[in-house]
This record gives sequence, structure tokens and C-alpha cells, in this order.
Amino acid sequence: HFYLGAEVNATKLVALRQDLQEISQKRTGTKLTVTDLLLKALTMALAEETAVNVYWENGSVVARDSIDVGLAVQAPSGLIVPVIREAGSLSLFDLAAKRQDVANRARSGSLRAEELSGGSATLSNLGAEGVDWFQAILNPPQSVILAAASIAKRPRVVEDRLEACDSLILTLSVDHRVLDVDQVIEPVAELH
Repeated sequence: HFYLGAEVNATKLVALRQDLQEISQKRTGTKLTVTDLLLKALTMALAEETAVNVYWENGSVVARDSIDVGLAVQAPSGLIVPVIREAGSLSLFDLAAKRQDVANRARSGSLRAEELSGGSATLSNLGAEGVDWFQAILNPPQSVILAAASIAKRPRVVEDRLEACDSLILTLSVDHRVLDVDQVIEPVAELH
């Protein structure tokens, strides 16, 4: 493993969620969450940075043909990571509905075995639990897992003055057998 972290300004993320909330509810009956927006951002990053959309298998790097992402879900039996297939081709609202479906079925124990394997990346969001920062453990054979903490008002320098802004701390855990720092550092730097 190696880890990359960044504190990002989440002001627009919070506003976007609020702006799209009613539309999401009308289209899919699903409450749009920060997790949904982060899942969509993760799928977009995997589409743009194809060298990251890979996984480790039998001592080799294997490229994925599609963008399938895992979602860490706390279930009564423990942590489960259902994989959302073809997540890269889903709209934000369809992704939100799919996220709600797999999370509910993970908690009820009704996932199929094939829904628990594959993918190249996972999102683990502990923001709702009030966690300010954490490092997530990779879900083998996946190459990356993105840890998202709580959105909170934190001091930031904006145009040479200190302001309280919504911010979010993201930490990317990476399998060093699969990726080098320079393959993922540019996308992380763009978050600032």
C-alpha cells in the first residue's frame, strides 16, 4: 500500500447535492447522498485515468473492460463490499438508485455471490459517522480504495483571507504492485 490524502473544498459538492435533491427524488425515488456524488466522481476518474482501472490477479496487472466499483457497506454480519457493475455508464441518478439497492440488500443479506467480487476500485465513506479522517484497507484484488470522511466547516485560505468552508478529507489507498505514485498523483492534485 501507499496512501495519498487531500483536504478538498466541498462547498460546491454540498450545493450540488442540495440542487439535485428534488430531481433525484422525482426521477428515482432515491435520496441523493454525498456518497452518490463521490461514486460518480470515482467512476469519472477511472474513465479518465484508465491506468488506474486495473486490478491485481495471479501476479499480474489486468485491465478492466468496464468501470465496476465497490461500495463499502456495514452490514449486521460485518463489512461487505458489493460491486456496482457498469457504474461508469450510469447517470448520477441511476447510480444513486443502484447504490441504495445494493446497500439495502447488503444490510439484509440478500446479495448474490457474484455481486461481491470484481471491480477495480471501492469507495468507503464514513462521513455520516462523524469520522474526520481515515485510511481504508484495499479490497483485493482491487487496485485502489477511496476513503471519504465527514464534510465539516474548516478554516481555509481563500484569496489571502481565512474563511470557514465546507471541506472533506479524502485518502486514496493504492496497491503499489499495480500503480506508482506518478500514475495517481496528478488526479489527486486536481482535487484542490
